[in-house]
Amino acid sequence: MLNPLTAEIGALNDESLTALIRLMKAKVAQYGGVQPHIVNTTHSFIDYGHGCREANEVLLVVWQNAQVTERSISILEKTVKEISEPEAVTTRRDVYNQPIRPRDYHSLMDRECSTVIGYIFSEDPRKNIGTWITRRFPSMHKKKEALRKERGRWLYSGDRSIEARLRTAKTTNLTALEYVVRVSMGLTEREPEDQKALIYDLYRSLLQESVERKRLDELAGLDEIVEFMRWNMFGGTALPAGVAYGLKNRAVLLAGVYGVGKTSIAKVLTTEDSGTLVVPIESNILVGALGEQRDTFNSLFGSVGRLQRRTGIHVTLFCEDIEAAMMSHEENGGNPEYSAKVSGLLNEMQGIGGKNMNLSGSTNNPPIIDPRFLQFGRIGYIVHISLPNDGQRKRTFEIYMANQPSEGINMDVLVQRTQGFNNRAIEEICYQAAQSSLRRAALKTRKSGEPLYEAARRVDPASRKDFKINEADMTAAFDIVRGQTDVKRLVQLDRDIGEFCRTYNKRIGF
Repeated sequence: MLNPLTAEIGALNDESLTALIRLMKAKVAQYGGVQPHIVNTTHSFIDYGHGCREANEVLLVVWQNAQVTERSISILEKTVKEISEPEAVTTRRDVYNQPIRPRDYHSLMDRECSTVIGYIFSEDPRKNIGTWITRRFPSMHKKKEALRKERGRWLYSGDRSIEARLRTAKTTNLTALEYVVRVSMGLTEREPEDQKALIYDLYRSLLQESVERKRLDELAGLDEIVEFMRWNMFGGTALPAGVAYGLKNRAVLLAGVYGVGKTSIAKVLTTEDSGTLVVPIESNILVGALGEQRDTFNSLFGSVGRLQRRTGIHVTLFCEDIEAAMMSHEENGGNPEYSAKVSGLLNEMQGIGGKNMNLSGSTNNPPIIDPRFLQFGRIGYIVHISLPNDGQRKRTFEIYMANQPSEGINMDVLVQRTQGFNNRAIEEICYQAAQSSLRRAALKTRKSGEPLYEAARRVDPASRKDFKINEADMTAAFDIVRGQTDVKRLVQLDRDIGEFCRTYNKRIGF
C-alpha cells in the first residue's frame, strides 16, 4: 500500500504517474479550478559555466494565457509558502521581505529569454526550479515600454503564463496534487473554504488510487473485529459525538497467522471515511525513519508533523509486519545499531497519542515484540484473528466462488476437509479449481499439437456452460493446496498467538 505522505513522484512508474496526472485533472475540475495545459515530467537544467551543468527531473505544470490578477498572484504566493513550509521561499519579496525586481525568464535548458519577464517563486531561484509567473512581449522595446508606462500593472495583461517546476525527487504525490489544485483555484481568485477538508479529500483520493478496495462483506466472519477497530482507532474523529464522550483514537495491533485477513482488514479501514489520515507504512520505512532528522523534508515523522501543523488532522500510521520494527534485544541478536533505532522509536512513540498521531499495525509473531511497545500510548490493544471456524470457511468459499460457474459441489464436505486452513489457502483452492475447469474446456477445443493455453483463448460462454467447476475440480485443487499447507504448524501458531493475546489483554485489564 502506497504512502502518499512520503511517496515521491520520482519513484512512480509510468502507469502510476499517468494515474496521478489523471487524478490532478479530475480534482481541478471538482474544485472549479483552471485546467493546466501541460502536465508531464521532464528535466530542468542549470548551467554553472566551465562545463559544469546540473540536471533535475521535474514535474512540469503549465497554465498558458492565465488570467492573472493581484489577488490570484497573492494566492499563489501564499500557496507556495504554505506548501514549502518550513523552507524559506522568495516570491515578489525576498526572505527578508524586501521587494525583488522582476527577472528575465529562463527556459528548462537555462536559456534566458529577454522578451519574457516575471518572477520565480522558489526556495532557491538560482536552481531554476520553482514556479514562474511571466508575461511575454513581442519585442524588447515593447517590454521596456510596458514596464515604464504600466509600472506595477504590467503583469496583469498581455500574454501571461504560470509554469511550475516541482522537483520529482523532493515532491510527494500529496504535495503535487495539493499544489496543482490550489494554484488552479487561485487563478479563479478563490482559496479553499476549508483547507483541512481539502487535504483530507486529496489524501483519501490518492490512497484509493493505490490501495485495493475491500468491502466488509468480502471479509468472512471478521465483522466484529472491524467494528472493534473502528471504535478504537477512529472513535475520537469519525463519530461526531466522540469528543463530547471523551473518546480518543487508540492504537490497536492485529495478531494472527499469515493468511487470515489482517491485510484485508487494513484495506477496509484505510479507505473508509474515518476523519483521520491512515498512513500505510512498511516496517523497514518505520525503522529507517529513526535514522533521519525529525524535520527532514520527506521523512516519515517530519512529513506527519508538518501536515499536522498545517491542518490539525489526526494521523494513524498502520504498519504491517510491525514486529520487524519492534524486535526485542534478544530477538534481534543483540545488534547494537538496530537496538539503538528501536530505542529511538520508543522515545518517538512516548505519549504519541497526545501528538495527534498513533501507530497501529499487524503481526504474525507478537511474542518477539519488545514488551515496552505493548503499553497504552504506544501499542495498546492486541486483537487475535484466529484461523477461520466452520462458518467462516464456508463463507470464504462462497465469496470466492460467487462469480464462478459451478455445479454439484458439496460445500459442507469442503468445510470439514479444510479444518485448520487459513483464508488464503481456501482462496487458492478456489483458484486451482477454476483453472482445472478451464483446462477441461480448453482440451475440448484444442487442435492437434496446439498448446493448451492457446486453446483456452477460444473458450467462449457457450463452452463454459458445459464445463463448470465440479466436485472433481475442487478435490484435485484441495489435494494440491493440502500438500503445500502445514496445517499442524498453522494450528499450533494460532494457539500460541491466541494465548499470548489473552495473557496480554488480561494483564492490562481488558
